[in-house]
Amino acid sequence: MEKRGFTFRNGFLYCEDVRVKDIQTDLSTNGIVPSSPCFVYSKEKIVSNISAYQTALKMLNISTLLNFSMKANHTPAILQIVRSMGCSVTLVSGMELKMALKLGFDPRLTVFNGNGKQDWERLLAIEEGCLINVDSPFDLMQTMRMCQKLRKNSNVLLRINPDIDPQVHPFISTGLANSKFGINTEDLEECVTLLEKCSQITLVGLHCHLGSTIHNVSVFRLCTMKLLSLKSELKTRGFNNIKYINIGGGLGINYKQLAERTSPARSSCTMSLEDGYTQTTVQGNNARQLNVTERVSQNDLDYNSGCSELMHDDLKVPTPGGLVECIQSALVDSEVTLILEPGRSLVGNTAILATTVLGTKGNQTKRFIVIDGAMTEVPRPSLYGAYHHIELSEPTDIVQVDKTTNRSSLNDPHRQVYDVVGPVCESTDFLGKERLLPEPHEGCGLAIFDVGAYCSSMSSNYNLRLRPCEVMVDGSTWHIIRRPDTFADLFEPYEGHWQ
Repeated sequence: MEKRGFTFRNGFLYCEDVRVKDIQTDLSTNGIVPSSPCFVYSKEKIVSNISAYQTALKMLNISTLLNFSMKANHTPAILQIVRSMGCSVTLVSGMELKMALKLGFDPRLTVFNGNGKQDWERLLAIEEGCLINVDSPFDLMQTMRMCQKLRKNSNVLLRINPDIDPQVHPFISTGLANSKFGINTEDLEECVTLLEKCSQITLVGLHCHLGSTIHNVSVFRLCTMKLLSLKSELKTRGFNNIKYINIGGGLGINYKQLAERTSPARSSCTMSLEDGYTQTTVQGNNARQLNVTERVSQNDLDYNSGCSELMHDDLKVPTPGGLVECIQSALVDSEVTLILEPGRSLVGNTAILATTVLGTKGNQTKRFIVIDGAMTEVPRPSLYGAYHHIELSEPTDIVQVDKTTNRSSLNDPHRQVYDVVGPVCESTDFLGKERLLPEPHEGCGLAIFDVGAYCSSMSSNYNLRLRPCEVMVDGSTWHIIRRPDTFADLFEPYEGHWQ
């Protein structure tokens, strides 16, 4: 089946078979306040991304468990799709666990992460029989105390900090020795000694999560081999129940696959700090560089194309198949269940933020497009300089559409270099800088792409902004999966407590 996702037709942006402008118009007509901005998801794209992982995992001759990292997006309608396709979830808070239970996920297949867990969260996880990731000696001791209090046993994994550089932005790198996550070499022996003395806790697995937006899949092979080596060492000390090897998630997606369309130089774009991929080969006796990505021409790029394509020859974008291929030989003859817990690469490219242009301003030095979307909906650019592609979602009244390309010409004299900014009272409230775009009319639609991960889930009410509506498109139909906030939602927690 042809993957539709997000495409342009006659100058208008479509999600699957629905015109984005029509969604915005219908929301406004039906009195959804505010109707813009809003998140628009493609169900087909979510299903396609999950299927790509499931197909890749079938290459392995061992048991596997695909867990969606809920912190990437906790919208219930998306989680229901995840569950319907046979996936479980990885959690990082007690409220995420409550959400998983509410939606019918099997708690015995959930992984409960966290470098600092509150007692009520830990108690709930033990009561429900979750796989608990232990992150430190104090985390283990607190889990032991809760097991004794409940008089219940618990299955745990040790989250190991392997000191492997995933070659990503330092803010989202979690596998280095200076990270707050995981058990370092100095603390590992203390944890093992505690486990040897505690009959209520069974060590059933080893876990490692290196970071996010990983492009060099060789680091996963190195991680896998380190965990398998540690498993063998622990077996000599009597730990015979280690079943799970969890290598985390972290695959990057191609945020910049269409960046040349709006690059002022119309040539290779400088990568953001977050993208941060280099060609450096991972060092170590067990590391190797594999050719696990496909190469395509620039003319073939489209939002339909998924994770396997490249924007430029020097930017390798990983695929689930490439990840599995890289670790496959390391898992030969291994009697383990492999856990993968991707988040971004399952939902990142499945959504846009549909916004409306409020106006343009500036001078010959700097020009701005001001929209009704902001850092409150898409915080990643202001957090760590992340890139999101931006384009008008409809023809502007000021520029005619080239019918041969279904979009305005790159050489159109009305195209100018803009910073795309929001209305939040912060200088860091920008969605994109130095983008070559047609001059939009007031009220023109504008889309921020690839916002399915770490946008809705990180959105806020800063400036007392209302978190936006969310919409799911399925073929030629769509429905609201989250209503926008109301003033009552903002005021109710204070009502009766402030006088």
